[in-house]
Amino acid sequence: MAYRKEIKCEYYRVNFRKRNWSESTRDGLFDLRKWIAKANKKLKNSFKKVKRNHYDEFVRIDKIDLLNNISEGIDKKIYVLNFVKMREKNLPSKVKEEEIAQPLVLEKDESIGEHVTALYDPEYNILMVQRNAHSLTPTGISNYLNELWGKKDKETIHLTPIFYKEIFEKIKKAQTYRSLTLRLTDFSNTEYQNGNNILGKMVKNFGGFEAVNVEINLTMGHNFKRGLNKNHIHNTLAVAEANEDVVKKTVVGMKESEDTNVEHLDLFEEKIHDIIPMKLERKESIDFKELSVFMYNKYENRVDEILENMQR
Repeated sequence: MAYRKEIKCEYYRVNFRKRNWSESTRDGLFDLRKWIAKANKKLKNSFKKVKRNHYDEFVRIDKIDLLNNISEGIDKKIYVLNFVKMREKNLPSKVKEEEIAQPLVLEKDESIGEHVTALYDPEYNILMVQRNAHSLTPTGISNYLNELWGKKDKETIHLTPIFYKEIFEKIKKAQTYRSLTLRLTDFSNTEYQNGNNILGKMVKNFGGFEAVNVEINLTMGHNFKRGLNKNHIHNTLAVAEANEDVVKKTVVGMKESEDTNVEHLDLFEEKIHDIIPMKLERKESIDFKELSVFMYNKYENRVDEILENMQR
């Protein structure tokens, strides 16, 4: 019996940053085809060459292909990347209708595969990423790209989300900022403790607590005549946008004018995304080839809008 599943996809730019660059230097655009070429060489030898640690489990790139090899009639050069998280813990059991549930015991070289599919358009440097709560996040993909690239001492690759530009324009035009809520994860990541920006100073000052996650809520309380410092708000939003792997929540409480009510905007809820409805058969996993075609159709319909929002 078939069922309907909605799959969320988000859009990112692939950027990189040299270790010796000053903070005023903007991130560069990373040509992911260089990484693909390196990964393909390793894949030809063995899957073990692309297997990397991911917290207490493993991840790997499972398949790289051109979309026109998967589906006919697509002339544009689009790369399909299928990542897989190899789950070996918290396994389910197997159940038959008229038998007691039995433990699921995997062979030594087996894992439960949790997949994430991504499309890369080299013309515009856009990566469309499937979201799967059980697999790699965009941050996890970034970490894996760097692990396989092997140049973390010189440069780092990261995925920068593409937002609706109206959200930034709306926030910047606000008359008063009443509150700001930030949630930071992986707070022990020392990479951010050396930065001189707002985020770097925050991590450095609070790092001594050895916390994993931190949530900060700044408000004006009952002082209704004043607001938070505008320059600090603008700088913080810029840093948060560039560090999505650490900043997971950025909610601004703002008033567009003196006569309007306070409106709360969540920056990371305003990322450009698409929802893909798929009809799936029970007891079968998603075919990444089929999903990649659905993703491409969505991308083609949105690419002009995405490019417009990238120009802010």
